[in-house]
Amino acid sequence: MTARQYDVVIVGGGPGGTSTALSLLNTDPDLKVALLEKTSFEKKRVGEILKPAAQSLLEHLGVWQEFLEEQYPPAGYIRKIWGRESAPNNTVLPPTEDHQGWDIDRRAFDNLLFELANQKGVHTFANHELMECEKSANDAWHLKAQGPNQESFNFEASFLVDATGQSPFIAPKQGAHRVRFDRLVGVFVIFKNDAQVQDSSVMAETNPHGWWYSILLPDDLTLAAFMTDNDLVGDLELIKSKKWWDLLRQTQFTYPRVKSCTPISDFCMRIADSYLLDHVQGDGWVSVGDASARLDPLSGHGMCWAMQSGIYASDAIINRLRGNASDLSTYQQHMEREYQNYLLERMQVYSFETRWAENPFWQRRHKTERMDPQLKSFLSNGRRNLEETQNFNFFHGFQDKLAV
Repeated sequence: MTARQYDVVIVGGGPGGTSTALSLLNTDPDLKVALLEKTSFEKKRVGEILKPAAQSLLEHLGVWQEFLEEQYPPAGYIRKIWGRESAPNNTVLPPTEDHQGWDIDRRAFDNLLFELANQKGVHTFANHELMECEKSANDAWHLKAQGPNQESFNFEASFLVDATGQSPFIAPKQGAHRVRFDRLVGVFVIFKNDAQVQDSSVMAETNPHGWWYSILLPDDLTLAAFMTDNDLVGDLELIKSKKWWDLLRQTQFTYPRVKSCTPISDFCMRIADSYLLDHVQGDGWVSVGDASARLDPLSGHGMCWAMQSGIYASDAIINRLRGNASDLSTYQQHMEREYQNYLLERMQVYSFETRWAENPFWQRRHKTERMDPQLKSFLSNGRRNLEETQNFNFFHGFQDKLAV
């Protein structure tokens, strides 16, 4: 079977992959770019709030007006019970004039970017799952994908982009490893709202062993998740539903939000640790979005991170195709610098909660001597970077309004 020839093949049709594709063609319309996505966007996807920083990114990608035409509603404000026992006038904030972003249907948003990429000249392939990839002696990538009806398709590319998400397919095969900076997980239940819920805010409420996260979802649903470290799940016996409910009923604000709702899911656990690949690029490839790194859900900036990484990756790819290999190492340095800034901001946010500073969950986020050695080493070069100009505040709407 003859392989389809491309300058760049991007594997993964989420915000990281589509942003890479759009940015590539914005810079060089003559590039031949393929974008493979293993689904047809039929399943729900995590991520319901798009932060204000997305505007400049969408403008850069040339799709801002198309995004506005979708008429996504403004995001609710952020309610933070963080740092005090009960002071609703100070910690549970009323709506403010600060723009918190947009409430989006993540599945529809991803599909929109995918379709726009197609309209702007990217060769898009939905329902195409990458099965094999290898690099030949002439430095070309040879890919085999399975399409609809299990039909096989072959692709050949000069450059390969891993945008395959939190379980990356390509980067590990090139020797990349995750450097994990915490052990965060979320144990959650999805509820069906019994009545029309007016409160569309994102809520974060601390606990001696972690924090509660709750948010409205599309289709009149609400998610409530207890965020803690994976080794504490067993200590707290959270795998037993009664223990999870006992902790939920102890909350001052989260439980009232869902007590009239009907649970419609089993107890689920999702890994939410912060990680960065030890190298996000190599000879003829880069990783973007969740395939390269993951942020704490408290930041709410996962989608912006994915789009930004795709934009920076596109610059490195074009320069590499033009013969400047050093730009791949520049991309590596950029990603490390931005991640250092993120970790420093995260440390500052967690430091606002001091009531349970001696408990394991909070100790690990407060005390330098309790930190993983990899984290301490990684941050040692990051403190001066935080003073540099950043593209966005990773904890917009949170960091500056906490009561202390």
